Amino acid sequence: MFRHWLTLIKSPAVVSSTAGIFLFLLFVQLAAAQSLEIPHHTFGSLTADDKVERVNLNSVEITEMRNANVFNEEFYKDGKQYFHGRLVSTVFFNGNMYVADSSHQHIYRVHQDGSLEWVVGRSGRGPSEFLDIYHIEASEDFIFVHDRGQLKVVVFDKEFSQVGEFNTAFLGRTAVGSSLILTPSPFGSTDMFDVRKADFPFTHLGTFKENLIPRGMQPAAYRIPLVSGNKSADFATNINGTPYLFLFDNDLNHFKTIRLISNRIDETVSENPELVPVASADIQSGGVRSIFAQLILSDDGSLYVSDYYTLYRFNVSENTIRVEYAYHFFAPTELTDTVSDANSSPITIPGFVMNKAQNEICVLAMAYNSMFCYEYPHEK
Repeated sequence: MFRHWLTLIKSPAVVSSTAGIFLFLLFVQLAAAQSLEIPHHTFGSLTADDKVERVNLNSVEITEMRNANVFNEEFYKDGKQYFHGRLVSTVFFNGNMYVADSSHQHIYRVHQDGSLEWVVGRSGRGPSEFLDIYHIEASEDFIFVHDRGQLKVVVFDKEFSQVGEFNTAFLGRTAVGSSLILTPSPFGSTDMFDVRKADFPFTHLGTFKENLIPRGMQPAAYRIPLVSGNKSADFATNINGTPYLFLFDNDLNHFKTIRLISNRIDETVSENPELVPVASADIQSGGVRSIFAQLILSDDGSLYVSDYYTLYRFNVSENTIRVEYAYHFFAPTELTDTVSDANSSPITIPGFVMNKAQNEICVLAMAYNSMFCYEYPHEK
């Protein structure tokens, strides 16, 4: 019966008809259902009991990371010195780390001594220009820059020559697998992702996975996905404001759902608003709090998930999932007023990258407008 209600709610005939009262009654019935852990989220088969594995994080031992290398504030271009702006995203590509600056619309290469080299990007609407860099992602041969100011992803090769671009949504992340790219569908789409080939010319193949939040329902912020892919051809995704991670293979078949449990996660879930039927959607409305900041599905099969304050590393197999390690990161003492300030609470983790060349975890530190790189204690 639940699936029957879901089909009715997603039907354009119902949403677009004048039977608003009937839709509201369906919503009330749906919200009262007890078949799902969170009745007001319509996950359907993606939360079927035979595919859900629940992982409790409350008793996980946490490793404290305190000794870090700090990025330089300045960068150089043609021998001239500049200072970077707001660092928003980072990725490992072609043997180097790269970081995006949304203030100046620059992409920097990070050298081993922590210095930055401006390699591409500036403010504008022309080739290799951006209005608002939001996220960067990479494959073996290409780096993908999500410019939400122009609602497009710009693609560069290893020499940072622009080789392509394609449309995307304002929010959400792009994920690259061995043969496919998933990028957020435009806001009005009925599906979560556009699917493209991962090789030039990045041909559009179709769309993937009907939105888990039906059209005509609010808050629309529940439509924003996090997603990550790896060279093993798997994908992992999370829907904003929800405690679930959905895993798919390279044929985009769903094979596992992970429900993460902790006091902080469950408190956020309980405070997030229920869905209500509306005449029009507003992406900013509803006060939906994100649970996860970033997730990375690595090539070795590990899944890294940041809940803003803690970074977890999971070992995922077809049969089980387990927490291998968890980390809190603290600001280097030279950047704080007192040693006690640095020791008081961990920094938030809006973004991170595994620096394979140096065996480091590098964390974006928004409060310090910098990036801190910590020696990775558990080499994989």
